[in-house]
Amino acid sequence: MKMPEQSADPSAGLRLFALMMYLIYGVGLLTGVAAVLALLLTCLRLKESRGTIYHSHLRWMMRGFGLCLVGMALGGVLAWTDWAGPVIAEVTGYPEHELHALRRAIHGMGQLILGLTWFWGAYFVARGLLNWSEHRRMP
Repeated sequence: MKMPEQSADPSAGLRLFALMMYLIYGVGLLTGVAAVLALLLTCLRLKESRGTIYHSHLRWMMRGFGLCLVGMALGGVLAWTDWAGPVIAEVTGYPEHELHALRRAIHGMGQLILGLTWFWGAYFVARGLLNWSEHRRMP
């Protein structure tokens, strides 16, 4: 009985895994659930990847996800303040109509942070894929 041939490169499976995770993170830019799934899978394979260039890729993905999560949380909270006007007015004691300009400014900052976070996510996936395709480590 002939045994199946082993790949000459033991990290070939990790290479394919890293590609799949980049693609899932890319889908995660549209749906956050996919990014969470990719994070969980990345965490499971991180230890196995030690000593390969793909360890740097998996760490890059985890850091990128963390920064995106912080950006989305901060931007989301700030963007949400536009709809929270009555609550802000109640807490601060100011009439709601006097807080309109402040609410709009905070809302705009939230939207800006959300947009920049999305672009950061696109950059982190694109840069990772570029380095992956050239067999280079990530910073």
